[in-house]
Amino acid sequence: MEAPKAVGWTTPTATPSLGTGRIVFTAGSTIVIDAPAKEVFNAMVDFRRYSEWNTWTPRLTFLDTEASEAVEPGASGILETLADSGDDIMKIPIERVQVVTAKGPDACEVRNWESLGGLAAYAMKLSWVSKQLEAANVRYLDELAAFVKGDVAKKAAPAKA
Repeated sequence: MEAPKAVGWTTPTATPSLGTGRIVFTAGSTIVIDAPAKEVFNAMVDFRRYSEWNTWTPRLTFLDTEASEAVEPGASGILETLADSGDDIMKIPIERVQVVTAKGPDACEVRNWESLGGLAAYAMKLSWVSKQLEAANVRYLDELAAFVKGDVAKKAAPAKA
């Protein structure tokens, strides 16, 4: 049986800090993974292992050691973006959301999306950028699913003597 593949979408989707009225376009994807939600969530927040599976963002570096600590299931938060206080009309408010929802003890749905706003986002929507972001979000979830399934299979395999 072939593993489920992620499906992309571009319907403008609100984020915790960008309401629907501020969204110009969204690039998102969704997938159902046959693995416990906790395993999937832990892989998503284990930034040190990104190079093992994530070709979109293979490496993240944190200057604050507390920021790289493991996130506990059920945690929530908003990633803040630093910007100067100028009134540049070309600024692009962007926010990424990732949601893991359990679908029983051994499966979960993962949805992730990036929503962009601002004047410059209109140009990005009409250019190749929106398609590139959608493709990257789909690839991210496909790679996550393959990685988690491999990790779960390794843990379930009997030890060889």
